[in-house]
Parts: sequence; structure tokens; C-alpha cells
Amino acid sequence: HRVTVYDTTTTTNGMNALNVLGQTTFSGSSNAATQPGMGSPRGVIADPANNRLYVAENTNQRVTVYNTSTITNGMNALNVLGQTTFSGASAATTQPGVSAPVGLGLDTTNNRLYVSEGTNNRISVFDVDPGKTISGTVYTDEGVTNIGSGKTVAISINGAAATTTATTNASGAFTLSNLALVANDIVTIYIDGATEDAVLVTKVAASNYTGFNLYQDRLITRCDSSSCSLTNTNLDTADNNADADITGIYSVTSGKLTVDTGKELFIPTSHTFAPGDNVTAATFDLRGTYTHPTETLTVTTEYQQSSGTFSASSGTVDAGNFTMTGGTHNATSGTFNISGNFSNSGGTFEEGTGTVTFDGSAAQALTGETF
Repeated sequence: HRVTVYDTTTTTNGMNALNVLGQTTFSGSSNAATQPGMGSPRGVIADPANNRLYVAENTNQRVTVYNTSTITNGMNALNVLGQTTFSGASAATTQPGVSAPVGLGLDTTNNRLYVSEGTNNRISVFDVDPGKTISGTVYTDEGVTNIGSGKTVAISINGAAATTTATTNASGAFTLSNLALVANDIVTIYIDGATEDAVLVTKVAASNYTGFNLYQDRLITRCDSSSCSLTNTNLDTADNNADADITGIYSVTSGKLTVDTGKELFIPTSHTFAPGDNVTAATFDLRGTYTHPTETLTVTTEYQQSSGTFSASSGTVDAGNFTMTGGTHNATSGTFNISGNFSNSGGTFEEGTGTVTFDGSAAQALTGETF
């Protein structure tokens, strides 16, 4: 009533097994219908790509699933097929049940597990898609200094409660696994339960993702579905989770986005934010594309643009300091108010037909641009 695990790097006659599953020690041999136990295993098949081991247990009338990323003696199974709980051991001729499973086959292309059932005279087919993964790194700044280990990162899908969490390693990296993602899901990734805040919101495809990095005190807006733009409506969906770690960064009320004081709206390279309504933020950092047709953008402290495109129509822009080091800013044909300093040291500022008003209460510096 066990499965033994051998290191086959070098094989010798009579060599010791490395680990045992189904028993807590190599001397154990009892039948048990429990999460770590086994009953007459008859078939075993491995899925190395997803770190899964499937065991057909004949007398327990089930198939147990193990996570083999780490193996320890007598460890618990991850899931069970054929029974609703790990203590069940009843044969069943039903859609979820099995009877006397004796053999297994695995289609890794389509994520299908085939179970040969001896007394049911059939082969049942299970969808064993392990789900998608999203990985990234948490930084205390904009991608230079990682936050280190021990921070909990959570994910919410379409504004629901957190689906799962992961803990950052010493390099600040995290991996969220077994995600049931559907095309155009709104995904919110955030630091959970810490003094630090960081939120990323995006629209996804049903894919695995890497590089979903979090920047402390930033709301990062992305769009990772095909040729898409994130909107305030999407952000409104994302914060339905109502977790204080999300609302501590931003909120959407009546379609209008407000990024909290001391936080920053960050639009990364190759991503587009098209809010569709008013936006208010203390700091605005543009590296991708911001589409600004008729609404009002209020940046109370600092507008920063190092790349990308600000695409405006007839809306209003109210900014404190305005700093460009790259990219293109197509100014609104409406009103552009600047209350602080204006600096353009490497970008292209297209004034268009609108009005640029310097309305600060003190002297304002204008460098790098001629109006």
C-alpha cells in the first residue's frame, strides 16, 4: 500500500528508495483511506511539467494526486478523484465516481487523465488542467530594489475574494499557481496584510504570465489580453474585492478614478490606459499609452513621462510639475493648466490648438520648450 520513489541518476541492484508515499516510514504497509494513506495502488503516472503524480488506488476506489515539486515520506496527497473526500472509499458507477481503478494514461497536450476502471468496465476521462501561473517580483521602487522575503502577494479575479496567495522569496519573487483564468478576466495582484501597499490591475487572456511586477505605493495599470486598453470600469470591477490593501491605493466612484495621496499611477511600456472618465492622482508616471479624449486628468504633484504616448483630444489637464524626458505628449485641444514647473529634456510636446496656462501662485520655471 505504497509508492516508493527512487533516484535513477545511477541505478544499482538492491539500492535504497529515496522516499515513500502512502506510508510514513519504509517499514509501514497498512491500507488507509486518508489524505496521506493508500490502498492497493495499481497504476502510477507522472506529469513532470506540472509536478504532478497520479496514483490509481484499487481498493480505495480513487485516484490520488500528489504535488511532486517537493517529496517527503508519507506526505499528503493534493487532490483526490473518484471520492468527494480523502476518507471516502466507496465504488461508484457515476460521473464523478470510479470503481477498482487499475491503469492510468496521461495526455499532456490536452491535460486529460484516462482512468481504466476494472469493475466498471470503462475508461473515464478527467480534465486535469493544473491551471495557469502568474509570477513576478515585488519592488520597493520602480524595478531596482526588491522587497525581499516574507511578503504575501494575493490575487483577485473579477473583484472576487482572493483566489490564492504566494509568499515572496529572498529576491522578492512570487508565483501564483493553479489559477482558473478565462479570457478577459480582470485580475488584481496586490501585497496583502503588510504595511507596504502595491497594486497591479490588468485584463488577461487564458495564459501563463511572467513579469507581473509590483511597485510599492504604485497602482500599475496594464492590459495583457490581445490589443486591449484598461479602463476605469475595469478598475471599478477590480476593487469590488474591497480589501483595504487595494482601496489603500485607489478607488473608483461613479466611474471616476482617484489614486490615494502619496501613491502613484504607473502605466508601463507597451500597455494602454484609456480611463473613459476623470482621473485624479498625486503622481502620474507614463511609459506606455494614455488615451485622453474628453475627461479631466488632475495630477496634483508631478506628471512624469519618459516614453510612450499621451494621446489627447478635447479634455482638460490640470498638472502640478510637468516633466518629460522622452515619449510624445499630444496636448489636449481643450485646456492644459500647469501650476508648477515645466521641463522637457528629451520628449516631444505637441501643443496642438489648445491653451496651455501657467497658473501657479509663485514663479514657475519653463525649460526645454518654446510656446
